[in-house]
Amino acid sequence: MRLDDLAIFVEVARASGLRKAAYTLNMQPGTVSKVIKRIESHYQQALFERKGSQWALTSAGEMLFHRAIEMLSIGDKIERELGRPRRPHLRVSGSESLLAYFVPSLMTKLSQQQLTLETKQSEDLAMLTKHEVDLALVTSLQGTHPQDRQVEYQALQEINFVTVASHTHPMLIEHGANLSIDQVLEYPFVIPSKPIYGKMATNRS
Repeated sequence: MRLDDLAIFVEVARASGLRKAAYTLNMQPGTVSKVIKRIESHYQQALFERKGSQWALTSAGEMLFHRAIEMLSIGDKIERELGRPRRPHLRVSGSESLLAYFVPSLMTKLSQQQLTLETKQSEDLAMLTKHEVDLALVTSLQGTHPQDRQVEYQALQEINFVTVASHTHPMLIEHGANLSIDQVLEYPFVIPSKPIYGKMATNRS
């Protein structure tokens, strides 16, 4: 059984559905479906109970899920230990903004430990869950964190967003600087067309 197929199976199990998993994996739903059928054919077991768009693991699926996690972890360990034995290598994913902000200081620390660094752009945990990177930089709402059984997280920093306006704007002239959200929403304003710091982490627990 190919490790790549098992990684796809694990993502479908975590997403509890085919389409969500396909979106996370950046694959066509039909391709993901063929992989699941191939795995079920290989083991001669039904791994999911399909109820509409919701996919729930069967008892055989639960067993394979835990074993697949172990196998993928072992595969990562072998790659780290034998793939680049002379100089440790760290793979980091994140949005363009997060990588630009955190990577320079990280590179300084790693260079002192003789580690090399590789960055990949991704706005969520997809590359991490597919074992394509060792560390993922993501954002989450205050008080929340990535909900994933196989992911350990560490809060690095809190980011506050502010509304900026000219001192001659009618909003400030009428209300002053102490505005409520409702008062701000009475006026048109510009927001980024895409998330500045990447997607919020919302993976299955």
